[in-house]
Amino acid sequence: MSPLYGLQLIFNKYTISSILWLGLAFSAFAQKDSIILKQEISQLRTTWETYKSYAEYPQWGTDIQKVETLFGGTLRNNDAYLYENDVHRAKAAMYHSDPGLSMNASFLQNFTPSLNEDDDNLIYQRRLQAGLNWDVLGNGFFENRAQEQMELNSIRINEYLSSGESKEKSYSVNWNTIIYIFNKAKLEVLQQRRDLLNELSIEAERLHLSRYLSREDYIRVLSRKAEIEGLTRVYEDYNLQFGSGSDTLKIQAADLPLLDIRYASVFYGLDSSSRDSISNLYLENLQLQYRFMNDLRLSTFLRYNYYDLIVPGNRSFFSLGVNFSMPIPFRMNQRNELIEARAKESMYILSQKFEGKQKELLNECYEYRYKLKQYISFHQKFILYQELLRKMNATLRLDPLRFNPIEGLTLLDDMLAVKMELLDIRQSLYLKLLRIYTMSGRNKTEEIAQSFDIPNYFDLDAMTEKSVYIWSTVLAKKSVEFVAEYIRYNKFDKVVISLNRDEENTRKIRELITLIPEVDVHLMIGDNQFIQKNPAEELAFLLKNFTDSTIKGIHLDVEPHTFPDWDSKKESYLQSYQAMLLQTGNYCKEHHWELSVSVPLHYPEENMKSIFSLCDKVYFMAYENIKPEYIERKIAPYSALKDKIVVALRTKDFGTKSAMEKYMIDMYHKNNYDQFAIHDLGGLIEMDERNLR
Repeated sequence: MSPLYGLQLIFNKYTISSILWLGLAFSAFAQKDSIILKQEISQLRTTWETYKSYAEYPQWGTDIQKVETLFGGTLRNNDAYLYENDVHRAKAAMYHSDPGLSMNASFLQNFTPSLNEDDDNLIYQRRLQAGLNWDVLGNGFFENRAQEQMELNSIRINEYLSSGESKEKSYSVNWNTIIYIFNKAKLEVLQQRRDLLNELSIEAERLHLSRYLSREDYIRVLSRKAEIEGLTRVYEDYNLQFGSGSDTLKIQAADLPLLDIRYASVFYGLDSSSRDSISNLYLENLQLQYRFMNDLRLSTFLRYNYYDLIVPGNRSFFSLGVNFSMPIPFRMNQRNELIEARAKESMYILSQKFEGKQKELLNECYEYRYKLKQYISFHQKFILYQELLRKMNATLRLDPLRFNPIEGLTLLDDMLAVKMELLDIRQSLYLKLLRIYTMSGRNKTEEIAQSFDIPNYFDLDAMTEKSVYIWSTVLAKKSVEFVAEYIRYNKFDKVVISLNRDEENTRKIRELITLIPEVDVHLMIGDNQFIQKNPAEELAFLLKNFTDSTIKGIHLDVEPHTFPDWDSKKESYLQSYQAMLLQTGNYCKEHHWELSVSVPLHYPEENMKSIFSLCDKVYFMAYENIKPEYIERKIAPYSALKDKIVVALRTKDFGTKSAMEKYMIDMYHKNNYDQFAIHDLGGLIEMDERNLR
């Protein structure tokens, strides 16, 4: 279902309700107690005006460092790995300090010494030997160095493993922190819903008791209140139990950006940074443990010998020697097979562990993208509700009897409920992202995630700067308050207001300026005879009631091409037109104002270049022929001056406001024009009135 079709379904629902409300209002006003009903409706409208600001779209941050703080701020070391590494370091130090040296001593006493030449042990009564041995290969210097390297490798293996384990150990803490942060935001929205529904339920009860509201509709209002109370208890209980310490990070849900995952980076970090390194270290340890050199025995010794001989006297001397031994058979093939088998065993265990992580990561990444898709859907739903809210507000201003305040307040509550859904989905996204971060081999969130901008084809205001022409007839027919409200709800960045010599017109403009301080106001001179006057004198007279700071600029809608003799005096008029711009521009510079003009698409290119040089903005009046290729061809010569170009469109050239907005969006995407003006506010009001009918 397309977003526009979805909007139509929702709008039809509220339109039918409004028709029923209109019938109720007219029938009730004919009754004796119509005064009471009027009071209730008035109170409901007051409530609407009070709470409609709750319809603002929920915001999110842009700083990914907030996520780094959230995920990395509570990392805990794995004590088991710390203690195990302490053992490995102690053993490595022990092996390093052992060069393979050893001392030995022996004493031998003969009880029946003999001079028999065949018995060497019996030619002395006693023997004493003391010496120093140095084992070089197996059980000695080189094997100790190998053992030391194995212990150091084990420490490095643990460091690779503990990088994930430390995140795993902090996972539950971070999980609770994320839920706590989003629960706080949900409780704020629930409080807004509670305030809104408390007001609505009071008035709904009175209308129900007065038989102006059905029991079913009244129960629906009460059901919403009950839902809010239940959800509030759930979130408050959770935060009360798990919230201690979670506030220390000073992070709000609105601070956290909307992110998308980097698929390639997630799995690259898992495979290359840990798996290969651990595999190489495991293999190196196996080779050190089972190398052939460990079975070879090579030792040198220095020995002092003392003999107490049978014959008178004794004998003492030093001796130096070498011992060597090796196993038979050599068993080289079996040794290599053992190393290969052990390596396969270790690699299999390791690969199973990482393959399990890969599968889980794939699932988490898929679920993350699915949740992100849900978020986009609810985002568009909220935008649809905002459009419906704008239509309801226009109904209130244009035809108050058609405005159903109960449905309006219900719509506001629906929008707050969508805000809750958006917070729920963002919470799920962050819980998924936490799991991905915990399992991946990456230590920074920015390595596995990036900021995500939601494509929003309804949010024209975020992509463009919109202005609107306001002719004096609109101010004469409509109240200033209505015009100000209409400007705000259409989110115009700038208004171009027609100024003339009428004092009432001037008074209303000054009043309007005070009501829209957030909007840039430019005063428009729409008198074609202005080209034949002294610009400085005329402007000084017209602007005598305005200060330099109250307005931002002057706009000239002077159209010499409408003069009957344009064809014969075209060059003369264009020269006068440029002279007018020069004098008006100098006047504006003195007052620090911008100068802008409205021009047709057919002025000669050489004259247009001069006009661009004299003005801050040029409004191209793209009227009647609104074929995009035609307008593009006419404006293309000035594309280098895009910042000065404003495309002006007429409401009468479009059937609906949606069609006009779609036209602007298409032009924005195709030609990158981002400044538009609507001619004019009166036509826009008529367009909304037609749509309401």
